[in-house]
Amino acid sequence: YCIDRGTLFDNPGIDTLGPQGPIVHSVHCLIDVPKCVSSPFEILLLQGDGRYGRAWRVESNDKLIADAKDRGICTNGCTGDIATGLTATFQAEVLDLGSSKTPALLKVTSVNSTNPGCGDFFYQPPRIILKSGSATRKHIVHGSLMIASWGFLLPTGAIFAKFFRHRPNGYWFKIHKYCQFFGLAIAIISFIIILTSSDAINDAGSKTHKQNYNHAVLGITVMVFGLLQPLNAFIRPHAPENGEAKTTLRLVWEIVHKLFGYSALLLAIATIGIGTTLLPQKETQRNFQICYGALVGGLLLIMIIFIITDKKKYSEVPKNEPNEDKVDAEEGEDAEKEE
Repeated sequence: YCIDRGTLFDNPGIDTLGPQGPIVHSVHCLIDVPKCVSSPFEILLLQGDGRYGRAWRVESNDKLIADAKDRGICTNGCTGDIATGLTATFQAEVLDLGSSKTPALLKVTSVNSTNPGCGDFFYQPPRIILKSGSATRKHIVHGSLMIASWGFLLPTGAIFAKFFRHRPNGYWFKIHKYCQFFGLAIAIISFIIILTSSDAINDAGSKTHKQNYNHAVLGITVMVFGLLQPLNAFIRPHAPENGEAKTTLRLVWEIVHKLFGYSALLLAIATIGIGTTLLPQKETQRNFQICYGALVGGLLLIMIIFIITDKKKYSEVPKNEPNEDKVDAEEGEDAEKEE
């Protein structure tokens, strides 16, 4: 788990494969953190540059966990006195030679912790992998796409639908439609990425991963609301003709459509906010928070100011003067009817 993160779970400022990574990696992290226990343990070897490489992964953690409990300090049944930097000598059978991204697989048959080392004998791993942090990279892609979609494009579409109706030719409807289409498409891609690389929804009840679970639940809720929007738009009742009153069915549809849309946008703010705190490195967290708060917030503010200014400028055009922007097109009229 810490290898996928790229940094230690209980010491986020330390690179997992860095010179200090295995030395300060705690037994508590190995034994007490459910995600660590459930992910395959790996054997790391010191490299010439002082960093560590991923040499082996084990088929089952059971024997290594039992040894760690005998010699380590944790809150889940440990009886030893080692807090960090656990080492061991073990006998194992090679089951698989691995790949360019996965170390060779071992079946551990015995663990000898009393005299670490194999003397002059050393079994060279088929390959040593020097990279970590694959989960972190996916999380960064996921977060970046969600900020682009739920942080900018989808709010932009909602803002234009609310405040840009003073323009004829259905401009507000065109912008709203394209922003929502591309925004939701990007969100779906991001959602698929995180579904295939995270199991945070299974962290219910976990004290150490509570925020992961909260973020997952909020994220799923936001996506469900978002996916319902094009569906209920597809079945919307026809807008009333000129002079006609809205039907009850149309009024109900408008309330549901707006309620789901605004609720999704508000929940997205909380979801993205929590998500920026879940990245393993403080610097990355700060960069995402700056991007979301300053860049996206600033762009949305500028957009609102532009719309207000444009609306005021448009309203000052004398009604008896011809203006190309005031010539109603059929599409514009139809779009106005939609609301």
